[in-house]
Amino acid sequence: MKALFKPTVFFLCLLLTTTGIGCGKDKAPAKAEDCLAQIPESVDGLRIEGERPEKNIIVNMVPFICGIQDLYQKRLAEKPELKGSLELKILVEFNGEIISYAIDRVTIDDTVLVKEIKHRLGFLDFDPYGRFNTETEFTYPVRFGN
Repeated sequence: MKALFKPTVFFLCLLLTTTGIGCGKDKAPAKAEDCLAQIPESVDGLRIEGERPEKNIIVNMVPFICGIQDLYQKRLAEKPELKGSLELKILVEFNGEIISYAIDRVTIDDTVLVKEIKHRLGFLDFDPYGRFNTETEFTYPVRFGN
């Protein structure tokens, strides 16, 4: 029982920390909370084909974008001159499932950051929206340090 208890507590604390609730002293930084509280009305360069409106895409993407901006801030400690941009191309189904994704037009010179972003894209999902069997494809620009 003890062997099962420790990993469960660890993962529960990890989950609480990443959601901003925290576990002891390891709370998520206030910057991430600020990012989540500031949902933009529009995103320059966002291109959409399909049923989902711009606002729906932005609301669903904000937690992901805040997470990768946090990754960028951590990478700045190792590479202070780091800046650039990339585009996320995502195809999402009506039920919120991500069908495909890619990272295009990368101008940021950090393979570690880009690799971690691609890894996290595999866990992205959306709220259901739209008619049965409809898809939305969009390109979401992300700028770092600009």
